Amino acid sequence: MKKFDILKKIPYRKVTTEHESIDLYSLGNFNGSTYELIELPKGYAAKPHIHKYSEATLHFIFGSGKILIGNKWSDYKKEDTFFIPKDTKHGFKVDEDSLFLSVNTPGIIDKKTGKVDVEY
Repeated sequence: MKKFDILKKIPYRKVTTEHESIDLYSLGNFNGSTYELIELPKGYAAKPHIHKYSEATLHFIFGSGKILIGNKWSDYKKEDTFFIPKDTKHGFKVDEDSLFLSVNTPGIIDKKTGKVDVEY
């Protein structure tokens, strides 16, 4: 196996809602939480939204921009972590290509129906 070929085995899918489309790499479900890598391209702006049933912890691996949590915008950069309680408005404005680990409890995509827990 060539170096890094194993990373190509991480399940990928594009999740599209009525207002946005994101690239998601599913790392798995552990103890009721879903672990996913999320790519945000430079210039991307996520419309503020909520996840009614899911809370999230976001760990930024690289990139920079702004994150909205509630009514407050904050800068984010590599190695920053943010907690978003369920039913809390949040969004992004991306200055540089960004990658973050999203830990959602429970996951935002219903395993049985495929419905995404997102409201705008």
